[in-house]
Formats: sequence, structure tokens, C-alpha cells
Amino acid sequence: MANTTGQKFGGRKAGTPNKTTAEIKEMINQFISGNLDDLQKNYDLLDPKDKLQFFRDLLKFVIPAKESNEININALSDSELERLTDNLIDKLK
Repeated sequence: MANTTGQKFGGRKAGTPNKTTAEIKEMINQFISGNLDDLQKNYDLLDPKDKLQFFRDLLKFVIPAKESNEININALSDSELERLTDNLIDKLK
């Protein structure tokens, strides 16, 4: 029988990390930690352009991606637009 209540039954609670993902992250951490010398040697052999790309690829795992703060003005209601403009005017004063 299908669940027609709209309620969620079972599973992880919101915000609970996935156990498999946490285990894989730990394995990757251990692998990198155990192979730092080899990683450094291979990094040193890269061309400058490839070094930059390597560094850029690693950064996304260390620094979280910035979320977009864009507002779709066309999707706002008249009252939301009015509130937004009022807030902007207040900040400019």
C-alpha cells in the first residue's frame, strides 16, 4: 500500500550524515596522508599550468563552494518587491 500521508517513515533523520560517505571520506583522508611524499613528488613534476589545475581541483574539497545570492526579480510578488526596495532604501540612508 502506498504512503499517501505525505509523512516520511523510517530512514535517517534530517541532518544525519550518510555513514558510507563518512567512511569513504575517512579512507580518502588516510590514503592521502599515507602518500603525501609521492603526491608531492608527482606534483613537482607537473607543468605550472597543471599545478594550478591540480591546486584548483583540491580547493573545492577544502573550501565550500559559495552559494549564489542572486534574486530572480521576476519571480517576486509585488509585496516582496516592495519589501526588498524598502530594505534597500533603508540601507542607503
